[in-house]
This record gives sequence, C-alpha cells and structure tokens, in this order.
Amino acid sequence: MSPTLASRTVLLGLLIRAAAALNCSIPPIYVDVHTRAVHGSDFFQYGAFFGFGSPSQNQSLLPSFRHDETSVASTDFCAESTLQNCDHSTRGDFDFNQSLTWRDLPAKSANVNPISQDIIRGQDTIHIYTHFFETDPATDKPLSDMPITVATNGSTIPGVLGLGPASTLLEVLVSAGFIASKSFGFYVGTGFPRALGNGPGHVNGSLTLGGHDTGRWTGDMHTYDIAPDAANAMTVEVADIILDDPTGLVRSTSLFDSSRFPGTKKDAFEARISGDTFPFSFPRQLTANFMQALAAKRSNSSDGSLALEKPFNGTMTVVLGDGFSVSIPADLMSIGAEQLSAVAAPPADDEEEDFILGLAYLTQTYIAASYSSTPPKFHLAQAVQTAPFIQPAPLCANEVPEQLKEEKASEFQKTGMIGAVIGGVLGGLAMLALGLWAGLWWMRRKAIMKMEMRQMEREMEKRKLGEFEFGVDRV
Repeated sequence: MSPTLASRTVLLGLLIRAAAALNCSIPPIYVDVHTRAVHGSDFFQYGAFFGFGSPSQNQSLLPSFRHDETSVASTDFCAESTLQNCDHSTRGDFDFNQSLTWRDLPAKSANVNPISQDIIRGQDTIHIYTHFFETDPATDKPLSDMPITVATNGSTIPGVLGLGPASTLLEVLVSAGFIASKSFGFYVGTGFPRALGNGPGHVNGSLTLGGHDTGRWTGDMHTYDIAPDAANAMTVEVADIILDDPTGLVRSTSLFDSSRFPGTKKDAFEARISGDTFPFSFPRQLTANFMQALAAKRSNSSDGSLALEKPFNGTMTVVLGDGFSVSIPADLMSIGAEQLSAVAAPPADDEEEDFILGLAYLTQTYIAASYSSTPPKFHLAQAVQTAPFIQPAPLCANEVPEQLKEEKASEFQKTGMIGAVIGGVLGGLAMLALGLWAGLWWMRRKAIMKMEMRQMEREMEKRKLGEFEFGVDRV
C-alpha cells in the first residue's frame, strides 16, 4: 500500500470513528411508563405514553420484542373480541375516522407475527410524549406517516409498541436523526394490573428509545446475541430455577433436582424473553415440579397462571447459563385472593411447548437491545425498582450499556482543590481588606486635603482683610 493510500485509509477510519462518536452524542428519547387516561376507555391503563392521529388520541402501550409494527385497538374491538376484561385491557383505542392525517395501506402487515388476523392498516402521525413527572405537561415528538396496525378483533391485548429487530419506529427515529442508534432500554415496573396494579409498593416503568436509563439498572450487564429468528429474537439459556421460603417447608429447592423430583432431567432449556404475556412458561416436567412443591393448580386467569392452594412467602430465582440470576419476590409469586403465581399452567399434551420469561421476569430485570450492533445484541441486568433520578444515555452500536461514571478526583486533585478553594477564599479576603484599606486611606487623604484647602482659604481671607484695614489707617 502506498503512503498516500495508507494515509487516506487512516484518515477515512478517523472520519468514520468521529462520525460514529458524533452520532452517539444524540440524546435518547425517554418515555415514562405509568397509568393514565387513554382514548376510548373509562379506565386508566398502564403503559408508555404515545398518541395516534391528528388530533392525537392517547394510548398506553407496552413493548413487544417480536412485533415490528405498532398496533392499537379499533373503536369496536371489544364488541368483537374474546379478550377478558377488554375495556380495562386494550391500552386505548384509535378512531382513524377522526384523524385528519390518516391514510389507508394494504392490509398485509409488516409484522412477522401480526397482532391479529383481523386488521386495518394505514399511515398516520405517532406522537411520542415525554414528561419526567406525572403532574407536568408532556413534550411531544410527532412522527408523520408511520405505519399503524389497527386490530378489529382478537383474543390478545392489541395495544403494542413494535420494538422487534425490524422495528419501523426505531428505523424512522434513526433515519431522521432523532436517536443515535437502533436501540432501546426498558424496565416494565410493577404498576400494571397483573402485577401490583395501583396497590402498595407498585413502581412505574421506564422506556428509552435510542439508549438506556442508567438509573434503572445496577450491577453487571450480561450480553447475548439476538437470534436470526425474529419471532424468538431474545432467547436465553435457563440453567436453574430455585424456590426458597426461609419460613416455610420449601427451602432452596431446585426444580431441576432429580432427588427431590424423580425423573427430572437436569438439562438446561432455552426460553424467549417476552413482553406479550405475564407468567413464566417452563417445560412440562419443571412446571409439574413447581405445582408439586407449592400445591399449585390451574386457575381461571386469562394468561393461564397457576394458582397456589397454600401461602408462599418465598422467592423464585431464575439462573441463566452465564450465571445471571433474578429473584421474583413473594408479592409477585402469590397475587390477589386467588393467589395467582408467576408461572403458567402446562399446555395440553397435544400442544407445542413455548418456553417464556414474561413480564414477571421483566419486573426484576432491565433489558436493552442494540439492533445497530454487529451482530445485534441484547443486554440484561438487575433492575432498580425506584430510582431518584431519570438518567437516559445513548447506546452506541457495538457497545455495552454503562453506568454514568461519577467523576472521582485523585488525592492530589482533592487536596489541590481544597487548597485552591482555601487559597482563593483567603486571597479574596486579603484583596478585599486591601481594597477597603486603600479606600479608607484615600477617603482620609481627601478629607485631610479638603481641611488643608479650607485652612489655606481662611488664611488668605485673613490676609486680605488685614491688608485692607492697614491701608485705611494710613489714609
């Protein structure tokens, strides 16, 4: 390679790195996650704050990692749907006939897994709202001509924010230069009905587009490759599941323990992380072990959660293959009068198994994804339930999320700074004293000069008067 070509290559590399650093300086978009009034419902609903159409119709959406397109309920969705408690659960509905900016699109959805087979597709303005306190007015970032799926029927919750690997929302935000990378960070909180709702101890969630909220996670970030299969993009290996109630009979009990549960294989299994359902779904044998250990039975819950026949005041710890572990607390392991657990009933024998770490897992886990990385990655860390500050930071391509580093001074810097402060104070006081002394000296000097001038003037007057009197006597 010639020196000229080599220098050009180096310069190009520096320019690329500089451009990447510049792009990564774009601050992310923070969207709060809590309960609010939504369009078309008399019930406050939980989710991230978005709006559709012109004028905007408010929605509370939760992210889906397997859907790429954002979807919403039609105004007549609940009249046709089999979704339980539909009026409480849509997360808002959308009347596109009231929107001045709606345009129809072909019915074929861009979603790999469409939210429903009964849909209307179109383009409209999506409003992303940010406010850092629930009582403050929100700032609006409108995105025009965004694809929207409107579900007219179905059995699942239709209000979904598509954050899958081919997310149309993230793609538009990156292309428009609104965020640094095709990435997001998410903590769901516990304020939704299936968790703690508005009950004691509930916490709100956090969604960051183009970055992560550094105040909502702690400890090490664990990194995983995003699978090529978009429907199961965020898959992890589960190595152990441990039940522990120090005050009860179930203490440090592994669901993989073949001595406690004969016939159990200790093989790890792969499960996908999902924001579409609440409970965990385990292999049949492990679910049977859970039911045996906690006297669990099937319930009438719409999400298929098992109900406990006896109180359980312990935790369930899920350990991944790389050692990352998260414990589900007692208040999420036995919810309500029915004592609903965080584990789903097994499917029928003729049904295919689908192993899931659902929203119950995300109440304790912070998840971030970087689709701009090569290869695409996602990251998991222990969630911080309540954070004193909102601290969003951009997530650059091919980088692992990091905590905001607290500036730490060296001993020399600390003592030097203290000395500088003390020296500055003392020096300032000295200068002030000198200034006061100089001012007083000058004022005193002026007073003395004035007195001397007056004395001289009086002497002159006396002399003039004496000369005048002497002249008269002579005449």
